[in-house]
This record gives sequence, C-alpha cells and structure tokens, in this order.
Amino acid sequence: MKKLILISCLLAMVISTNAQQSDFLKLSDPYLGQKPPGIIPEIFAPGIVSTPETLEIGCTWSPDGKEFYFVRQTQTGGLMLCSLWENGKWTDPKVSEVFKIYPGFEPFISVDGKKFFYTRFALPPEMAKNPEKYTDQQKQENMSNIWVINKNGLDFGDPEFCVTGMFSSTSKNGNLYTTIITGEKPGIYRYDYNDGKYSKKEFLGGGVNSPVMGAHPCIAPDESFIIFDSKRKDDPEDTDLYVCLKQHDGSWSQAYWLGDKINTKWNDICSSLSPDGKYLFYMSKADIYWVSINIIDKIELIGK
Repeated sequence: MKKLILISCLLAMVISTNAQQSDFLKLSDPYLGQKPPGIIPEIFAPGIVSTPETLEIGCTWSPDGKEFYFVRQTQTGGLMLCSLWENGKWTDPKVSEVFKIYPGFEPFISVDGKKFFYTRFALPPEMAKNPEKYTDQQKQENMSNIWVINKNGLDFGDPEFCVTGMFSSTSKNGNLYTTIITGEKPGIYRYDYNDGKYSKKEFLGGGVNSPVMGAHPCIAPDESFIIFDSKRKDDPEDTDLYVCLKQHDGSWSQAYWLGDKINTKWNDICSSLSPDGKYLFYMSKADIYWVSINIIDKIELIGK
C-alpha cells in the first residue's frame, strides 16, 4: 500500500511539472508571464525558474526584456539557463550554446545590451600563458574573474578577460562594479570605463564596505544608488541586503538595511534590477525572488 501511495505521489509530481511547463510555453506577457509583485517579495516563476529541488542564483535581463538568464545549481554543477521571447511566447529555459563551451555564473547584461558579463573559473591571459611563473596559491587566488562577451542580439562572441573580481554590475556610462575578495582590502570596487578600457580601480567608501565589506553590487544605471549584501547582523552567518545612496559630493552614504520584508534569517544575496528599473531580483531560500523597487521608499532608512 505504501509503495502504491509513493508511486501515486511521484506520478502526481510528474504530471504537475509537465503541466507547469506546458502552461509556461503559452505565456505571452512580460517577465515570463508572471504577475508583478508589490512591496511584498514573491518567488519568481515558481516551478519554472525557481524549483524546489535546485538552487537558483543570479539573474539578468536584456534591455528589451526579451532575454532572461539565470543560474541553476544542481548536484552536478551550475548551469547558465536562458528563456527567450520568440514568436509571441517564452521558450522553456535551456543552456545557450556559448555557455556549454564556456560555462560560468553570475550573469549581467550591460544597459545597452551589447556586453554580457559573467564570472568564470579561468586564469587571466597572462597567467594562463606562463603558469609556471606563479605559485599554486597565486593561481588559486586569481582563478575567478569577470569575463565579457560582445553581444549582437542573440549572437555571442567568445569570452574575453575583463577585470579581476566576482559578480559584476555596470552603469549606463560603462563603469563596472564588482567584488574582490583577494588582497589587503576585500570588498566592492569600481573600475572606471574610459575609451573602451577599464582602469582606475577604486575601493568604495561610505557604508558600502564599512563596518564590514560589501559584496555582489547592484548599481543603478545612473549610479544614484547601489544595492549589495553584507554580513552585519548579530548572526555572523546571516547575509542581508543593504542600499547606499550617492551623495552630492560623489561619496556614498551610510548603509541602509532593506527591511524585514526582504531580509530573512536566510542569506539574501545577489541582487539585480529589471531593465525598466521597476523590480529588484535577488536570491533567498535557494530561489529567485522579486519585489517592487518602491520598497526602498517604504522602508525606514535607519543606518546599519
């Protein structure tokens, strides 16, 4: 009897999953057909993007909202999945060909849609050419970096080394924000973008990296605010989301906690903005959540 009950439950799960995928293929509204949330966070595309048996983390949209990329972590590794708006409907999430060849995680598409940034476990070109010149520790410390792919619609080039760091976000003018965990000052840095190159690495001040380093920066296109995560609560293992505002003199304000509607006893990390700037996406409880950006206006801005 127990075996029959188990088989029935498994069959029900299969039918439910197939039904979800079938329904998904019919979706024709923006944001994968999901009803936009208010200031109460909701799981994004449950059963389609956020699934109970896997961990989903990090996502990005193309500027026109017709491409959605996210990473799904399984027992065999991470997969960079993509859902596309084609022929009036959304495609089932699948791995793009370029990421089968050059796998990675923490995706981000530039504001103009021409560059795809992501984190790869691969040595910088100089180290890869002459690995014998470096110690195993040096190679280990420099294994994770930001790489960029020139993008023309759905056509991808090959990835090129960009900068040292993990998890990237760029502003409208091209400045790149990332996390650097090696060296004397771990935390969030900005690389200025000039004449097609990244230079002048700067450690961010204000509340971004104080009293504890920030990580996983999500910069506003106009650089008016930055959302990031940090371990600043009583529980040293709890990571929450914070925001700092750009001051008139160009410095960063103190950090403001994003409130208990977003922040939970779980790690709340890796935020990104929708292309229209209306919604904040982030990972919590091993799923991707989204919430109206208006939540920033609703919280009581108390420095943390």
